[in-house]
Amino acid sequence: MRRSSRHAQRKQQAGFTLVELILGIIVLAISLVFLATAIFPESGRSVSNLHRVRAAELAHSILNEAWNSRYDENSGPSGGLPACNGNDPLSKTCTPSSLFGPCVANDCGQVKPRDFYSDVDDYHGLNQNTLMVSSSRTYSDDYPGYQVEVTVYYPSSSGAEDQSQKIIEVAVTTPGNEVIPFHAIRSNY
Repeated sequence: MRRSSRHAQRKQQAGFTLVELILGIIVLAISLVFLATAIFPESGRSVSNLHRVRAAELAHSILNEAWNSRYDENSGPSGGLPACNGNDPLSKTCTPSSLFGPCVANDCGQVKPRDFYSDVDDYHGLNQNTLMVSSSRTYSDDYPGYQVEVTVYYPSSSGAEDQSQKIIEVAVTTPGNEVIPFHAIRSNY
């Protein structure tokens, strides 16, 4: 009887067998390979998605602001009437594209403060170093690592500018150097 009780004690005290250890290592290796290929790369992709969302927010705020400005310096203040280049005898000529930007009375030696951007083409040339509206902060202060460039232009066909519309293009460069363009069209009405 003594022999059988000793044999039972030895069996209970025995650890893992070599086969069990090897199988455990194989299962662990397969699990690590799965994690490395399927889950870990997602963290990098989620960062670029966050950059894209912030770029869209930045562009959207600038486009909304420009969109809500009057069409042209020479358009009427209330709804743009009379529209520049219009049929109304009181209408004036639209600003030529060579004078787009925050110029004061078409004098580009003098630049308007940011709070006085009054029409769409004042936004031409806006970038990350421009002050935000009613703020002493720039876009680069609130969006570090992002670059923004605003271009306003008349669409052209056959080399002639169509002054009945202005295209507002906001190009945002993310910290990952991905350039994302956003466009809006503002009509002269």
